[in-house]
Parts: sequence; structure tokens; C-alpha cells
Amino acid sequence: MAPGAADHRTPPCIPAFADGSETAEPVFVQAEVTAGKPALPGLPAFRDGAGVETLAVTLRDAFGLEVQLRYTVYEAEDLITRTAVYTNVSSRPLTLHKAASLCLDFAPGPMDLITLNGTWAAERTPERGPLRWGIQSVGSTRGIPGHAHNPAAILCTPDCTETTGSCWGFALVYSGSFLIEAQRADGGQRLVMGIHPYHFHWQLEPGGSFAAPEAAMVYSGQGLGEMSRRFHRAIRTRLLPPRWQDMHVPRPVLLNSWEACYFDFDQENCWPWPPRPGRRTSTCSCWTTAGSRGAATPPPAWGTGPQTGTSCPAACPSCAPD
Repeated sequence: MAPGAADHRTPPCIPAFADGSETAEPVFVQAEVTAGKPALPGLPAFRDGAGVETLAVTLRDAFGLEVQLRYTVYEAEDLITRTAVYTNVSSRPLTLHKAASLCLDFAPGPMDLITLNGTWAAERTPERGPLRWGIQSVGSTRGIPGHAHNPAAILCTPDCTETTGSCWGFALVYSGSFLIEAQRADGGQRLVMGIHPYHFHWQLEPGGSFAAPEAAMVYSGQGLGEMSRRFHRAIRTRLLPPRWQDMHVPRPVLLNSWEACYFDFDQENCWPWPPRPGRRTSTCSCWTTAGSRGAATPPPAWGTGPQTGTSCPAACPSCAPD
């Protein structure tokens, strides 16, 4: 469970107790199955509803750290979510330096690891390779997932294809710094997923609790394609706001203000940008308003300023009027 214990694999939790020790070995206390799903206040999560059940497994350490592992089963969607709630049941404060959402062990045997990596304008490029001995990880410490690594991973059998083979997909329902660790050790494979422990220090006063973000898990015995479709169905029916679940209902469009306004934007100067019937708004970075390329002031709309017609100095195709 934590460094210093008999299990030397990467731990899901690193506590620091008042006496300075960082070893925790929570043991089983109880397990309970209930209909529905407990709320996860302040965090995004898959919704409760009909056909949903939750298994809550409570573990407790001799030094007063209690961990409740919550597994919620969505039978219709073939999806399981997991979160961990860490509670200080001692009489002294303790600090969490790592508090993962998910820790899952697999039997020994060869497996492939698939992650989604990339860079600006080339995000989420699948990268697949054998899970090697030791620890392979992807993550972000920038406060957001970013374009470099996506908070999702897949473990699969080496023969897994789009239509055949076994695969296990994992996704963290969280938009902050994260860490995914996949480890191959003599005891088998392990995957740990959650908030990145870099600069993570959460103090728990006696009686205080910390709820980790939710992780979602999907298994497919019919290849990667079926795994993706199960995620898609679950996200549409249980995660998206109900008013946008119907794919035939027009949905909001996100305006990317970066190229148009850079850091100088508010509602007043962003509002003219969305295209309207009979009007074209340029978002080209070549526009000029004061004779300088890349100025920080948004360009005027078509027909109202120097970019009327084909006035873009670079003659960009995106600057041509409709």
C-alpha cells in the first residue's frame, strides 16, 4: 500500500504520519454492496441511475488511515468506476503525499501498454509497446492534462487487434495534473492512476477525508474497437449533461480565442468572432490592425475594416471571404 511495506511495487498511497513514518498496510474491515452510487462532491463523475450498484470495501491501517475503495458497476454500459476515499481516523494529523484513484493488479504474463501522446496540433497519437520490466509512466504536472499525454491508458494482450483479443481500458475523469504508472514486476503487472504526487501534500486533520477523482474501467474480449465503443456509450449516457445526450440536438461550439485574441480577451472582444448567417469572421494569425503581424488586438469582422475582401497580407486561404 505504501513504501516500506512488504509489497515493494509502486504504491497507490503515500501517507506521512505525525511520527514521521510513511508506511501503511491497511487491512480489510468490511465490504458492502448498495444500490446506486454515492456522490463525489466537487468532482466530475459518471451519474447514478437505474441498474447501478456500488461495492464499498473498507480498509484500515493500525496508525489510523482508513481507505474506502468504491467500485460502481454500470451493467448496461459494461463499465466500472473506481474511486478511493482516504480518512484520518486517528487523533493526530497526517499528510497524504500520494492518493491514487485506481490500483489494479494483473496476473503475470506478457502485456502491451497503449498510451495517447503528442504535441500541439498532433495530440493523442497512440503509442503501443510491450510492458517492460520496471515502471513505465505518463503524466502531467502543468495543472492540466495538456497535449503531451492524455489521462488514459490501455493494457492488452500482445495479439490484440481492433476486432480480436483482450484489452482493459482506463480513463481518469479529471482535468488536472495526473500520473499513470504501469509496472511489470515478479508478482505480475500493476496499473496505478490518479492525481500526480508531484507537489501534492494534502493534510488530513482527525476525522478529515479526501476523495480521489474517479477512474473508469472497461474490458473487451473483442478487441480495441469494442472497448472504444463501450467507453463512447457510457460517456454519452452517464457523463455528458443529459440535455446534450441526443446526438441530433445542436451542441455548443467552443471558441478557441488563442489565435484570435491571445491573452487580451473578454466577452466584449470575443463576441464578434462566432460566424453568423451571411457573415465570415477571420481567425487567421496573419491579420494586421496596426501594420504588424500577430498584433494582440482582434481583427475587425469582414466588411468592417482593413481585412475586407482579400486584404490578408499573406493571402492565406482561410482569410478569403465566403
